Amino acid sequence: MLYEVYTDADVALVAATAKVVLLFIYPNSATTTPLIWTLVDYDIDIEGAAGTTSALVEIVESTQATAGSGSSAGAARQLRGPKAVGLTTAVGSGGFGCTVNKGYTTDPTVLTPLVGPRKFIQGSTWTKQFPMGFQPITPSPGNATTVSAIGIRVTAPVAANCRASLQLALGGGAPS
Repeated sequence: MLYEVYTDADVALVAATAKVVLLFIYPNSATTTPLIWTLVDYDIDIEGAAGTTSALVEIVESTQATAGSGSSAGAARQLRGPKAVGLTTAVGSGGFGCTVNKGYTTDPTVLTPLVGPRKFIQGSTWTKQFPMGFQPITPSPGNATTVSAIGIRVTAPVAANCRASLQLALGGGAPS
C-alpha cells in the first residue's frame, strides 16, 4: 500500500531556524511488532526569489521522547493498495492509527537524520525519488523499538512559506 502525507496549507518558516514542517507518527512500542515504512520520495516547495538563497532540508526520524508543540493536523491519502485502509483511522476501526502533523513551533525530540541533508534553492519545487531497492526504511535498522516518526525539517536563511510531502509504502519493499 502506498500513502502520501502532506502539509495541506503553507507552513511559515522563521529565518535561520530549523523547523519540523511535516511529521508522520506511527504506533510503535517494545510490545508490538512495528510496521516498516519505506520512504519512496519526498517533495518540498519553498517560497522565495528563485535562485537567490537555498534552504537545508533534512529527512529525520523521531523517538517522540517529547511530542513537540504548536503543530496542527496535516493530511494523508492512500494512493495504491488492494483495499482502502485509513492511515489515520484508529486501529480498532480498521486503520493504522497514525498521526500527521505540520508546522511545529517547538520540535519533537529526539530527531536523527535518516538520509543526508540536501540544500534546495528557494523559489522552486523539488522532488527526491529514491531508486527502487535503495529507499530508506523507518524505523531504521536497529531502532525498531525506539523510533516512531519520520518527518521533514527545514532551515531557510530567510522567512518563507513552504509545503512538503512524503510518499511512504507499507513494508520494506516496493509499493503494491
